[in-house]
Amino acid sequence: MKGVSDTKQESNPWTKRFIAAAILQGAIIVAFTAFVVLSHISFLKPEVSRVIAAGGAGTWFTLGYIIHIVVGVIGVAVSAMFYYYIDSALAKQYNSTIVKALAWSHLILMNLGTTAATGMLMYCWLCQWCCNVASKYRWKGV
Repeated sequence: MKGVSDTKQESNPWTKRFIAAAILQGAIIVAFTAFVVLSHISFLKPEVSRVIAAGGAGTWFTLGYIIHIVVGVIGVAVSAMFYYYIDSALAKQYNSTIVKALAWSHLILMNLGTTAATGMLMYCWLCQWCCNVASKYRWKGV
């Protein structure tokens, strides 16, 4: 009787691609978090926590950040499990050109769309931060 570790299964290439995309999205959000935390300690004024607590643009930053984690990282990883299920449990192969094109469009559009949409939400926070700094130091032309 073979154990689980004795079984040798080849992994679906779409599962590998979506897992790699989830790891990349996770690395992006970790790098962004490190930037925000380290800049919060040293040079970023007003602090992120104050902008978020004040509402307005800080709310959009928080929403973009959380959506990026949920959809950009967890959603892509769950999509990989769908492709694994279709390939392994249902024993369906991705031989058709149309099916491959749809899978590629799913991978590319999901990652680009998530990054673009959440990036725009977090960009609203950056605009608010610039306006707050400009008004504090009485800069003109902002």
